[in-house]
Amino acid sequence: MELAQSYDLTDSQPTWVVSITYSRIETLKIDYPNLNARRNLYRPRGFTSNYIWFFSLSLAISSVYLVNNQVVIGASDSFDAHGTISSLIFAMPPSASVVNMTSVQKFILSGSWNLSTEEGKLLNFSSDFYTGPANGADNHTHQLRDLRVVSEAPIVITPEGSTKILGILNIGTNGKAAWKDVDTEIMISNGRTIRIGLADEDSQRHFMGQPIYGIVENIRTR
Repeated sequence: MELAQSYDLTDSQPTWVVSITYSRIETLKIDYPNLNARRNLYRPRGFTSNYIWFFSLSLAISSVYLVNNQVVIGASDSFDAHGTISSLIFAMPPSASVVNMTSVQKFILSGSWNLSTEEGKLLNFSSDFYTGPANGADNHTHQLRDLRVVSEAPIVITPEGSTKILGILNIGTNGKAAWKDVDTEIMISNGRTIRIGLADEDSQRHFMGQPIYGIVENIRTR
């Protein structure tokens, strides 16, 4: 005996549906907080709990992913995002615990970034930004190019607009190659901000071990 039933998991739009097909089951429950569902689906007559339970759970939605060991519903693996770089770096060692905001030298970073994925794979990431001390002396530009993802997990963005990408990239200065194969972590949080972390040891401490921050202007899923 087999039975297939569908249940709405949320009252908000879009509505996600779980389809369940099973056989020789006395009682089947879904009790998973992320799915917001707890159901006694079916109790067929003539079967006892001694039977081996067998069921297959098919999520009839366009996007369900395992992100950081958590099931995420409504994520997208194809998206375009862009925004601005707007950050400040302090000229101090990473070990410093106290900063004198009046006397510490400050470096302004300002520019843009773009990110595109297709079916969980990176299509492109690039960033161009101006940087230099706040007094305007010795200004220059940087280019982030050729990001290569090191994880086999698909790149997805959650319904809230968050994602994380680990990889290596190349950094240019004034349009010329400066550092290659720099370990990189890119994080977009809640569709509002981006954080770009560049390994200090791979870039001769040029960014003082501090992340580069920016603003998300737009995220478009496909």
